[in-house]
Amino acid sequence: MPSVENMTSADTTRPQRVGFRRQLAIDTGYTLLGFPLATASFVVAVTGLSAGLGTLVVIVGLPVLAGTLLLARLFADIERLRIPAVLRMPRTRPIYRTSQRGDGIWKRMFTPLSQTQSWLDLVHAILHFPIAVTAFSVVVSWWASAIGGTSVSTQVPSRSQLQLMQIPGRPYSNWADPPLHRRLDGKAGEAAPLHPTIDKGRTALLHKQVR
Repeated sequence: MPSVENMTSADTTRPQRVGFRRQLAIDTGYTLLGFPLATASFVVAVTGLSAGLGTLVVIVGLPVLAGTLLLARLFADIERLRIPAVLRMPRTRPIYRTSQRGDGIWKRMFTPLSQTQSWLDLVHAILHFPIAVTAFSVVVSWWASAIGGTSVSTQVPSRSQLQLMQIPGRPYSNWADPPLHRRLDGKAGEAAPLHPTIDKGRTALLHKQVR
C-alpha cells in the first residue's frame, strides 16, 4: 500500500517572488484570516469527534465520524490553498482514496475512516487552533504598537517647528537646555517668562517626554 508521503500531487509552477511590503501584507492577511478558519475547524472537529465517539456504540457514530473527517479534509484543503503564497512553494495535496462506482453506503462510509490522511487532517484541525490564536494575538499587538508609535511620533514638534514659534527680536534657545520654562532676557540676572505660545508648547512636550 502506498504511504501518505508518496500519495501527493504538486504543481510544477513556483509562485512568483514578491517584494517585502507585499509579502508582509500576505503574511498578515494569512494570519488574520487563519484565526476564524482555525476556530471553525476546531469547533467542527471537536464537536464531531465527541459526538461520533459518544454514539459509536449505536452505530450512529460511524456516519458522524465520516462526516467529521470529510469536513476536516475541506478545512485542510483550504489551508493548502493558502499556504503557497506564504511559503512561496508549489501547492501539494495528498491523493485521497475514493469509493468505486457500485459500492454500498457502508463501504462509502468506511472509505474516509480507513485513510490515515483523513485522521491527520482531523488532528491538524484540533492542534492548529492554539497556534492560530497565538499568531493572531502577536500580529494584532505588533501592528497596534507600530501604528500607535508612528502616530505618537508625528505629534512631537521638531526643532524647526519650535523655532517658528520664537518671538521676533528675541534669541531662540534650545528647549532641551535648562532652564526649561524661563530664559534671561538680556538684563543681568533678571529672568523673564517666555511667550505664552512657546511656554505652552514646550511644557506640553516636556510632559510627553516625562511620561
